[in-house]
Amino acid sequence: QPAPSPTSRPTATASVPTPLPSPTLAPTTVGGGGGQIAFASRRSGTTQVWIINVDGSNLTQVTKDAAQKTRLQWIPNSNDLVYISGKCVKTVNAETGKADIITCYNNSAVVNDFSISPDGKFVAISLDNDLLYVLPFDIAQLKTTKNRGDLVPLAVCKASPDQDKIFVKTVHWAADSKVLAFVFAAPVAGIKMDQIKAVNVSACTSPS
Repeated sequence: QPAPSPTSRPTATASVPTPLPSPTLAPTTVGGGGGQIAFASRRSGTTQVWIINVDGSNLTQVTKDAAQKTRLQWIPNSNDLVYISGKCVKTVNAETGKADIITCYNNSAVVNDFSISPDGKFVAISLDNDLLYVLPFDIAQLKTTKNRGDLVPLAVCKASPDQDKIFVKTVHWAADSKVLAFVFAAPVAGIKMDQIKAVNVSACTSPS
């Protein structure tokens, strides 16, 4: 008896998820409220802000301009995102895409960081590879600051290692907003090396 013909099997068809934009640089990812994640992705020479639900659905491009975007984060208890763009600090609404400028530090060589505390009460700002100032997070007040000198009278404290010529790279707040840690470069035995310091914001010294 000839062997029976093999029975053909149906081919399984997998659902294809919405493809994420292909970044040429690793995206900066931050958790947001309402089950959303925001990230900045560089593609085709421009960096754009995107949001996506935590389950991978509803990928949405929020910005469309060609400006640089770094240090992306959610403004606590809001649908707004804040990021550094060149020498300016900008916001964009994740739902409407409406953009605004908090301030521009055009007299500075670089804006190193702009980091809001998780409780939304404070912001840590570093300009010109220099000291890290902690101010109340008040957008109306921040709009009046245009240079490092404007930060000094508003600062509740000045966080700094005990060396000169420091270079603040990144800032991270503790979940309770009481401690601020930052990575900085400073000379050690004549060689500039990365170091980490944590500062108790409630106990740090106000600048004179």
